[in-house]
Amino acid sequence: MTTFNSPVAILELGSTHINLAIYDNLILNQSLFYEEKIDYINNENIYIEQIIDNLILKAEKKLKQHLNEIILIVDTLSINSIYISQQKNYDRRLITINDLNHLINESETIVKRNYQEKEILHIVKSKIIFDDKIIQDAENLSQETSKVTLDLIFLVIDKKKSEYLKKLF
Repeated sequence: MTTFNSPVAILELGSTHINLAIYDNLILNQSLFYEEKIDYINNENIYIEQIIDNLILKAEKKLKQHLNEIILIVDTLSINSIYISQQKNYDRRLITINDLNHLINESETIVKRNYQEKEILHIVKSKIIFDDKIIQDAENLSQETSKVTLDLIFLVIDKKKSEYLKKLF
């Protein structure tokens, strides 16, 4: 029997395999690994659900405790990146984080309107530029500027794949 005081479970859904790794949050060198090869092309989704259930049950049996939370990592061709750069000119105005959030919301609306078959997973602020100077810390931002450039990366997934994963978990 393996004793874990504070287990952290990570389930990775890859294109050819499903991995389940369990680490002890308090004793970092203590871990368990389980892996199953899969063939998405020739197998039904039910088969994949069965593999996931079996991996979790195997781990819980070995740990002699339930896994209450599992971190999910998805490696699929259904996840894509959309890059958007937005520039706005102002008349020497004080810009705050609220102004940046407004620009982000505008960009998000554009992505949702033009990629209706996609669901946004994350929005990454890649670069923030005020008057041709890169801003490092935007959290406590309050700066007078004439031109704002905001580079964003939208990580998106096919809605069908997203719905499948939501049903699975």
